[in-house]
Amino acid sequence: SVCTAPVLTVPTVPVATAQAGLNGASVAFAATATGSTPVLTYSVAQQGVATPITSPYVFAVGTTLVTATATTSCGTASQTFAVTVQSPSVVTVLHQNADYLPNDDTVRPNLDLVNNSAEAIPYQELTVRYWLTAEDFAPILTSVDYAQLGTSDVKMRYVPLAQPVQGAFGYVEYSFTSANSLPAGGRSGQIRSRIYKQTYTRFNQSDDYSYSLSRAYAPNDHLTVYRKGVLIGGVEPAPVPAVTSLQVVSKTRTTVLSTNTISTYVQLQNVGNQPVPYQDLAVRYWFTPEGEATLNYSVDYAVLGSRNAQITFGKAGTETYAELRFNPDLGSLAPLSTTGNVEYRITKGDWSFFDQSNDFSYRPFSLDFTPNDHMTVYQRGQ
Repeated sequence: SVCTAPVLTVPTVPVATAQAGLNGASVAFAATATGSTPVLTYSVAQQGVATPITSPYVFAVGTTLVTATATTSCGTASQTFAVTVQSPSVVTVLHQNADYLPNDDTVRPNLDLVNNSAEAIPYQELTVRYWLTAEDFAPILTSVDYAQLGTSDVKMRYVPLAQPVQGAFGYVEYSFTSANSLPAGGRSGQIRSRIYKQTYTRFNQSDDYSYSLSRAYAPNDHLTVYRKGVLIGGVEPAPVPAVTSLQVVSKTRTTVLSTNTISTYVQLQNVGNQPVPYQDLAVRYWFTPEGEATLNYSVDYAVLGSRNAQITFGKAGTETYAELRFNPDLGSLAPLSTTGNVEYRITKGDWSFFDQSNDFSYRPFSLDFTPNDHMTVYQRGQ
């Protein structure tokens, strides 16, 4: 008989709810596999160590990634799937989207907290999280425009995540300084708020975990509520695999092939879901210098600041490159963000001409940025 490698299909497991007073729930799950008599096994990571489990399994409140593995005599296949256990919803968030444009420079969540329990909860013990991705990242600013419980008693701050989750690279946390309590069976009343970037660039809200189209106040379990840091309402987003992916787009500003100036505009884009430290990044433009004259450069403009972009010249074998690096003080290039324009020129000390027709990284004159896979990107030299 022919040995067939396994083909694995993992399940989509419905969200489970823990019983009141318990910190977990028993959840059943089953992957399927085809191939030559595949054997299925499952594991979860506990303190960084893969621990075998079987179905059903008691999962803690929160989201756990399960690795399913199918093994046959001629191959192995593995995939992950998420199991989410939520606490009984002690507090529900009613959410109104006060901004009807998914692509706008301001996110406008209006909230109203509902206490479903039989006891009053001190506001100072509560926090609420609105989960989102911030494209073209810039410092996140927030504003509470009105709160029935006291506008000055509601605080907001943006918290970036160390690891990406579904629909979020961070969250805006609402906290409360009021000495009062959310009454048993009662509501906080309206909390009207805004989230925006220092640069007022647009958000793409449609991929944000907490985003809702509702124009009326309605329950949204994608906003999560915590009491003394413990989840008491809503469902946290599931972890997703970390992806590092970088892309260069460029446009050439010289209209002729034979010129004494190579003029290139460059943007480095982070199209992954992980921040990448600027100090680890380098971008190379490959060209032939035609002669032995000294090479010079000038950064005429950079969104990050022209002093934060430096160019050095080097060789790999017989090939010459101009390497663009960034000031480490800039921090990190955020996910789904760009460096913005870096506009630079390369010249020779004797102002002799370049022949760009044989330059590896050269692209014809263009008014628009286009991907340039002949400019190479390096992270920590790799």
